[in-house]
Amino acid sequence: MYADYQPEGIDPSVDTIPLHIAGNSPDPVATSSEKLTAVTDGGLDIKVDLAAPLHTGAASLLPFRIEREGEQLRATALSPYLGAAAHLILIHQTCKDFLHVHTEAGTGAPVVAHTQFEKAGIYRMWIQFDASGIVHTADFTLDVKEATPAHTPMQHPAHHHG
Repeated sequence: MYADYQPEGIDPSVDTIPLHIAGNSPDPVATSSEKLTAVTDGGLDIKVDLAAPLHTGAASLLPFRIEREGEQLRATALSPYLGAAAHLILIHQTCKDFLHVHTEAGTGAPVVAHTQFEKAGIYRMWIQFDASGIVHTADFTLDVKEATPAHTPMQHPAHHHG
């Protein structure tokens, strides 16, 4: 379990708390296939797509197409949630690296975020945002590849905790 917090006037912190749960572990193969589309919970079905090849190295752009009833939402359609338009949590499948990312301030579509992946591999990701007074959560499985010179991502600042 991760506790991600930032007391006023202090740098952000992440505490890792091991939990031991009885029973069988889920099949790891079930979470190793890339999943780049999700439908949120919360009563209003909202479809969220992530369309970007992801690589290690420099900061990666994460553009999210958020649709309600087939219409793309702009960032202005999202209400501030915990001080940002949206929050992303990414956890590496094997080493359990934890990234907390905020979307970029702005009014456009798609809604975008930036982060830097230090390690290649499978990541689980959740994005949370407030649309129409309801906090929605969408989940993804990302396959981050090792960067090659032909896939050097754009340089952008990243906000993450590790």
